[in-house]
Amino acid sequence: MKSNRIPAQNGWIHSRLGWAITICWLTMWGFSANANSGKPNKVKAKATEDTQAEDTPMARCYGNIVRVDPPCWWVGMEDTTLQLLVYTDSEGAGAWRIAPPTQGLQLQSVRPAGPGKREYLWLDLVMQPDFEPQTVEFQRLHPGSNQWKTVLRYPFGRKSDANAIAPSLKGAGWSAADLVYLVMPDRFANGDTSNDRVPGMREQQVDRGVDQARHGGDLKGLLQNLDYIQSLGVTALWLNPVLENDLPKESYHGYASTDLYRVDPRLGTNALYKELVSKCAQRGIKVIMDIVHNHWGGTHPLLAQPVDSGWVHRWPSFTRSNYRAITQMDPYAQDQDRALMRRGWFDHPMPDLDQTNADLQRYMIQNNLWWIEYAGLAGYRIDTYAYPDTRFMRRWTAAMQREYPSLGLVGEVWVHSVPESAFWTEDCPLFREPDSVRLAGPGLASVTDFPVRIALVEGLNEKMDWDRGLRKIYTTLAQDFLYKEAARNLVFLDNHDVSRAWSEFREDASTALMAYKMLYTLRGVPQLYYGSELLFGNFSSLGGSNVRQDMPGGWIGDRASVFENRGLDTATAAFLAEIKQLGQWRKGSEAVAKGQFEHYIPEDEVYVYARTVSNSSASSGNRHLLVLVNGSASPKRVTSERYAKHWPLGVEVREQPSGLLRRLDSEITLPPRTCTLLEW
Repeated sequence: MKSNRIPAQNGWIHSRLGWAITICWLTMWGFSANANSGKPNKVKAKATEDTQAEDTPMARCYGNIVRVDPPCWWVGMEDTTLQLLVYTDSEGAGAWRIAPPTQGLQLQSVRPAGPGKREYLWLDLVMQPDFEPQTVEFQRLHPGSNQWKTVLRYPFGRKSDANAIAPSLKGAGWSAADLVYLVMPDRFANGDTSNDRVPGMREQQVDRGVDQARHGGDLKGLLQNLDYIQSLGVTALWLNPVLENDLPKESYHGYASTDLYRVDPRLGTNALYKELVSKCAQRGIKVIMDIVHNHWGGTHPLLAQPVDSGWVHRWPSFTRSNYRAITQMDPYAQDQDRALMRRGWFDHPMPDLDQTNADLQRYMIQNNLWWIEYAGLAGYRIDTYAYPDTRFMRRWTAAMQREYPSLGLVGEVWVHSVPESAFWTEDCPLFREPDSVRLAGPGLASVTDFPVRIALVEGLNEKMDWDRGLRKIYTTLAQDFLYKEAARNLVFLDNHDVSRAWSEFREDASTALMAYKMLYTLRGVPQLYYGSELLFGNFSSLGGSNVRQDMPGGWIGDRASVFENRGLDTATAAFLAEIKQLGQWRKGSEAVAKGQFEHYIPEDEVYVYARTVSNSSASSGNRHLLVLVNGSASPKRVTSERYAKHWPLGVEVREQPSGLLRRLDSEITLPPRTCTLLEW
């Protein structure tokens, strides 16, 4: 998430000047936070059209109908109901019909989207088992006339069986066998300079010298450099949000969507995104879409010209969230603190959505199902997961899993302790909300594991003590009993919001390599942040814009290019080679993909853990990985006695990722600041 978190006690927002600036912000973004204010500026809805060739039929609108969401649907979905949002004029609902009558499809109701609203209509449809894929014609009887006119031709395809389509990783999810690569599309590679500036969009600034400006990276740049991504051993690609962000400024990061059915045209088109997912699948790479349920951008047409005033939490004046997720589990918390965390706005241009509204719930659920089926997504990363209404998030999870049982779901829960993190996951014993919330659906299978990230960064920088250094890592992992399956968690050293690992580890190559070897072999699904393999540095600034650098070679005229393997300094090239070798080894390691994790309390600045796969088949045999971490600046002699369960004497092992053979003797001397991987 793009974070502009300002502690209330230090923020200027409480001063008179602050309130004045706040009002200016709200005016600038075209949205009022006051429920009783005048009508907001009307923003014309953009039709979801692609200039790229599109192989999926989309709805056709006529007359006074300008758009419909979703733009198409599929027969064979588990949920046989469909709710269409029709963007229209001010003539009201009128009479609608399906003409000619279509077997198996019923138009159940046509209703205004909100009290007194005439710009949007809901069409509620029910599909019977005998309904077949086809394009359905909707007609409207205009007031004062007895003439029916066609206003919408709506296509229904057939839900595809991912197993019957090759290649397809739709709904495939991910596991500990995967390596996730996180990329901010605007900062990776500019494959199409013609879309750097798009006429009619609010932000036109493209300036690589300004952290907060757009830099021009796009989906074409990703498509052109899939060889590089694959060379890292990556099996899953997580892109920061790609949907339209038509904001006046800082639109590059994508976390304030203004159209949930349209890829931002400065990144590409819907069809190009679909092509990227398909090309990735051909390489065995899954694609994870980053979505935001907590808020949209203030210039979103459905907020700027509201569908329903009940879709947004409104305050007399701008009110920021306190960002304290722990209030939701704190037994002593005050209702006002709990409410502010959930109902306060994340930032000025990001109106906070009220997910208790039934129509908004349905709109968001259908949108997320639509992208999975349309593009073939493997799963979702859910931004600011703890902020939306928990009952809705559980209903949403249940709806996703009903249609795609293996779909990958990982929620961003930016907290600092294991209990806070585990609280949001499936079957957590700490969950304190009413039973009705549990019954709404399951918790998340996995979260972004901030506690492990904190433990790794701090633990590898500190000298070992009772609860510091390597023992901090041990203690954090020892609390995994709070998760149903901690191995699903996304583990990482850095991402687009936090300081770069290279800076966190004081630009020490030995510590950084040690950290990545641990990241790739601990329990969980490892995530690599783009550019960290190139020793990108910086301590994160407010908002994180300074840790979202450009990849060298992604722009014409770059002095160095990682994609063409030229111009990299010796240290960077050496580290990149290590990360590539590590990733390629991990991709084929059954021990890290399926191995049970066991560890020993660190002693004498040495931490030892093992990954073991017990195969019942004699032909396949067991798989073992023994990991020995020396956090000291001095060599350490380690003997086998304490670790005998995982340290069989005389076994021939391979030191990974180099693959060099060695015999496992009763004693090993570990070089300083190293992580040694022994596999057999």
